[in-house]
Amino acid sequence: RPDLTRLLLPGAACGAALHRLLTIHFRRKYKRMRQQKEPNKAFQRIPGLGGNADHLYFTMTYDVSEVDVCVEGVLECTVEGSPGLRYFNFTCYEWDSLPLSSYADSLNVVPSIVQEDAGPINVTKRYKIFITDAPTYETNVNEINVGPNSKGTCTVRILLPASREVDAAVVPMVRVVPKGNRE
Repeated sequence: RPDLTRLLLPGAACGAALHRLLTIHFRRKYKRMRQQKEPNKAFQRIPGLGGNADHLYFTMTYDVSEVDVCVEGVLECTVEGSPGLRYFNFTCYEWDSLPLSSYADSLNVVPSIVQEDAGPINVTKRYKIFITDAPTYETNVNEINVGPNSKGTCTVRILLPASREVDAAVVPMVRVVPKGNRE
């Protein structure tokens, strides 16, 4: 019967080393996002963030210690009859790059139904998400509760947009709103 200590110690050491390497990697990867001088202004496109050039990633730093932030964008659209977007995900991160438990995606966001025909792109659903540290828990309101992390980074991930026209149409828009305002 092998000595369990001789088996477990190397595994634990490897796990700790891997955790440290991943932490260093993600801190470096998100350094550019954290260096944004003015929070709550606009999303920046970060090419190749997720390792797939066919996906779009937009990032922004937020500070909701005194205000809330409203993010609006395209949830569903079509381009010449085919889907313009496959999937949408909105995640907020602590400064150490750990994702917060509150998030929004294509499956759980409450959409605004619209019918906009903008040239080759037909927008059928939009989203409005509020980043806040004081959620109102109103029905049919999308809120990302950042809790004690009133300063951090958020990322919007869009999988497989159909064309470059869609790329330009889906850039999230940002505005600052007073605490608790959900208009």
